[in-house]
Amino acid sequence: MLDIVTLKPREDYDKLSTSYVIFITKSDVLGFNQPFYKISRVISELNEPFNDGSNIIYINTAYKGKDNSKIVDLIHDFRCAQANEIINENIRNRFNEVKARPTQEEAEYMSELLEKRLEKEKKEKEKEIARKMLLSGKVAVELIAEFCNLTVSEVLALKNPA
Repeated sequence: MLDIVTLKPREDYDKLSTSYVIFITKSDVLGFNQPFYKISRVISELNEPFNDGSNIIYINTAYKGKDNSKIVDLIHDFRCAQANEIINENIRNRFNEVKARPTQEEAEYMSELLEKRLEKEKKEKEKEIARKMLLSGKVAVELIAEFCNLTVSEVLALKNPA
């Protein structure tokens, strides 16, 4: 499929670029306890490499070895849940950028929480004003309820707060 997308009709295969397909796996899918596997194509009958420029690499993120290579550092970084644990500065910075941006779902949730909090604060302010009006004795309970968006029973309950 890469050939079809990359080459124009009747264009020579020599024009193809080297390609890499990289699989980042949660487990050691090939089972040889290696940090990564580079898969090379071979002409079976001759046991000779088939150098067509296509490459497949499996990165085993379950690898726990300590061979101080960049690939092992990369595997370590893939498993990190906290930015301060990440070794590679570019990955750490990108991690922080992505984590700093809320998802649509998170943004909606935060917006809903903010609306509820503002509504609660508004209701508390209305009750505070109603209580002052009630204690002044100058305004009828029904008018206080109307002006402060409360029920008459809510206004009367303000007389003796629990």
